[in-house]
Amino acid sequence: MSLPDQLNDLAEQRIQPHLLAAPEIVRRDGDTKRLRRRRQTVLIAACVATIAAAAAFTLTRTPDSAHEPAPAPALPDRVTIFDPAGQLSYVAGDGTRQAVHAKNVDRFALSPDGRRIAYITNNDTGRHLWIADADGSNRSRLRAPCAGCEPGYGVTWSQDGSRLAYVLWRPGENADQLRIRTISTGQERVLKMHPGLEPRGPMFSPDDQSLVVNLATDAGQYVATLDLAEAKPSLIQLTDTYSQVQTPAWSEDGQTIYFTATTRGDNTNDVTASIDLYAMSADGSRLRQVTHAVPGERFFAATPYKNKFLVSRALGEEPWTVGWLTNNGSTFTPLEGPDGTPLLGTGAQLQP
Repeated sequence: MSLPDQLNDLAEQRIQPHLLAAPEIVRRDGDTKRLRRRRQTVLIAACVATIAAAAAFTLTRTPDSAHEPAPAPALPDRVTIFDPAGQLSYVAGDGTRQAVHAKNVDRFALSPDGRRIAYITNNDTGRHLWIADADGSNRSRLRAPCAGCEPGYGVTWSQDGSRLAYVLWRPGENADQLRIRTISTGQERVLKMHPGLEPRGPMFSPDDQSLVVNLATDAGQYVATLDLAEAKPSLIQLTDTYSQVQTPAWSEDGQTIYFTATTRGDNTNDVTASIDLYAMSADGSRLRQVTHAVPGERFFAATPYKNKFLVSRALGEEPWTVGWLTNNGSTFTPLEGPDGTPLLGTGAQLQP
């Protein structure tokens, strides 16, 4: 039925009861007839408004009723990866994976805001520390603090992005220094280790008041912290000695420290070794083993994220693969590239 027919039917249904209940109205004078026509006009207009409002309501509500709630956000796959060939790659704004314009990279760290990157190169000219935009552009090399000095194993940003902590190798000396450089001024704070201790993999705490490092000795390696609030920071040993310890990391609240270390075997290059992820309180108490690697299974450089860990893993002679590890250490899921193949790398960091 057309809209005009619906209107007529509605008008008749509303008018006829009045005519049947009061037939004498028909015999009244012309004023009464005009009043009747006016009422009929008003009634039809009201019917039009009612139908139009109903149609508008239907048009307005239909998209809402068909709308489904947005799916829960997935864990981020935007990571910068350090691959086995010493090449860095990152996920660009359009979702594609791009190479950072830097070669022979040995260590790297993203700034907390994700806009800059610090990295160490190792080639025929020696080891050098660089700062660049996150894609590797606008890079500049930081001048070494002494003739023949070179950056060692590790570099990290402070949480406020104003400083870099890195290991320094001096000519003819063991790597017995940590340096904290204020980027805007170039001034450095020197943290000297005791003889025979080589610091590696420094990491600022979430409040920038402490550094966690792994220390290499002739007897093995262990995890320690330094209190930066002290004029001469004291070194506090948190763990026993392992054959090898890799880059420690903090929980978001600074209450927990995570690290990977050999459970059996020598180091990450030992394809028969087992390297597990460990967790402990920031004071070294409540140490627990998160993973229980089988022979040849090695985990490396874990970064906590909510209830997961971003980590690299190798099994026997298979290549190192970047992926997500469940909080209980039971399941490892490789990250995949655009072509569906696993992303290979011996270290990765989340892009903010």
